[in-house]
Amino acid sequence: MDGAASSLRTLKVDVNAPHGLALTVHHKLRQLILEGSLGTGTILNQAELARAFGVSRTPMREAFRMLQEEGLIQAEPDRRAVVVGLDLGDLDAMYGARLLIEGLAVSMTVPSITPAAVEALEDALRQMRDLREQRQTAPAWNRAHDEFHRLATEGADAQVLRLLAMFRERTHPYLRLAQSSADETWREAERRHQAILDAFKRKDTQTAVAAMADHLAATAFRVVASADPGRDLPTVRSAIAMVHGSAATSAAASVAADLPSAHSGT
Repeated sequence: MDGAASSLRTLKVDVNAPHGLALTVHHKLRQLILEGSLGTGTILNQAELARAFGVSRTPMREAFRMLQEEGLIQAEPDRRAVVVGLDLGDLDAMYGARLLIEGLAVSMTVPSITPAAVEALEDALRQMRDLREQRQTAPAWNRAHDEFHRLATEGADAQVLRLLAMFRERTHPYLRLAQSSADETWREAERRHQAILDAFKRKDTQTAVAAMADHLAATAFRVVASADPGRDLPTVRSAIAMVHGSAATSAAASVAADLPSAHSGT
C-alpha cells in the first residue's frame, strides 16, 4: 500500500463535488481498481488513502462500503481492505446463465399476470425513476429494482426461482458497478425496463422475454465497457441468440449486434 499511497498523493478530489464527497472518492478509487493501478491483492488502508486524497475518514469509509458492495474490495471489521478486482469471465458466465433462467421465469409469469401485478410493476419502475439520482446511496432504489424483477418472474415454480435467486446473487456486484454509469445511460436502462413492462401489459410473452434478455445483456456489456473496453462476452451473446432464435427478426439481430455500443442496462 505504501507505493500505491505515495502514487496517490498527487490526486485530489473536489470537496464541493455536486454528487457528494463520498461518491467522488468512490469513483476515483473504482477507476484506479478497474484500470489496474490498484491491483488484485493490494491492501487498502483508510487512513492512508484519506491523507492521499486530502479528505476525512468519513467519506473514505462510505466509499469503502460502496466498493465492497460492488465486490471490488473485501473488508472485515477492524481489518484493512484488500482489492478483489473484477472477474470478467465470471461475469460472462453468470449473466449468460441468468439471462436464460430469468427469461424462462418471465415466460412462466406473463400468461397469468394480473392487473394488480402489472400495477405493482409500474409502481416499482416509477420509484426507480424517482430515485435515479440516489441510486448509489439510497437502499430504496435497490428495493424497487429487486421488486420489479421479482414481480416479473414470480409465476415460475419454486425450483426455477431458487436457481434464479442464486444467479441474481452472483450478479449483484456487477449491477452495483453498473450503477456508476452516467445519467444518459440510466435513461436508456429505464426505457429497457419500460419495454418489459409494456410487454407485460399486452401479455406478450415473446416480447417480454426478449426485452428482459436485452436488458440483462446490456447491463453486462455496460460493466465490461468500464473495466475492459473492447472485450467480448461470448456466453452472453450466445444466450441472446438463443432467446431471439435462429429466425430472429432484423430488429432482434440489430440489438445483439449493437450490444457493445449500447452499454446501458442495469
